[in-house]
Amino acid sequence: MNRVIRYVISIVVGLSVTALTVWVAGAEGLLFLAVFPLYTTTSAFVLSHTSEWSRSLRMGKKDFSDRIRGATIGGVSAFSVSLLLEVSIAVGITGIGLMLFSLSVGIAESATERER
Repeated sequence: MNRVIRYVISIVVGLSVTALTVWVAGAEGLLFLAVFPLYTTTSAFVLSHTSEWSRSLRMGKKDFSDRIRGATIGGVSAFSVSLLLEVSIAVGITGIGLMLFSLSVGIAESATERER
């Protein structure tokens, strides 16, 4: 994907999630300053490594340990996000963004290692 298009889409995603968070959660101070760069950067990472994302999401032949690891990560993430949403919607949205950011950095790292 063209770099300019990727960054424009990322900015639109960041602004959209930030606007949705402000609309749903109301004003909660500086937390919204974290939502925009978090989702913008995350979507830029995801768009730049779409082939690696599709490779990691395909089931195929995976070891049992990979499935256990995936289930553990999914369970801990769901539990943590549900607790963060109990605090406030804005904190929950930020938690989801941080979880997606860490996944996108991991996928980008594996793509970089695969290219070597």
